[in-house]
Amino acid sequence: MPHKHIGDPLLRRLETYVVDAFPLHADTPQKPQRKGAKTPRPEGVVLQVILHDTIIFPEGGGQPSDVGYISVGSNATLEVFEAKRVGGHAVHSVRFPTMDELQKAQLLLSAGTNVVVTLGDAGYRRRLDHVSNLTDRFPRFLRSFLFR
Repeated sequence: MPHKHIGDPLLRRLETYVVDAFPLHADTPQKPQRKGAKTPRPEGVVLQVILHDTIIFPEGGGQPSDVGYISVGSNATLEVFEAKRVGGHAVHSVRFPTMDELQKAQLLLSAGTNVVVTLGDAGYRRRLDHVSNLTDRFPRFLRSFLFR
């Protein structure tokens, strides 16, 4: 599955389509939130969305995931609070206060539905912060490894 964030890390908007959307079952284990996390995990039920392509970088390699938005035309804009890599897919997590609202969103996000994925200003600043931290740490790691 292609991921536009790999080819252009500064891309802020992407038109794509939904591959699948399904609720995260209550019995699915979730990793506990790490100490010192900047934003607490919101309460509610979670819809997981797989898109054909994405600019929301999934968590991996020590880097936290991006956050952003999935827009369905003028009908709805859904906030993605995390993305995880599962197999070859980036799975976007969207939280809703009630199961009824999740089911309405799931109908909007049926397979093949065209959507727009954006980072938004906060998501873009977060991406730049992660990229600058990663590019700052890697040379130090490499020097320590090469010049022991």
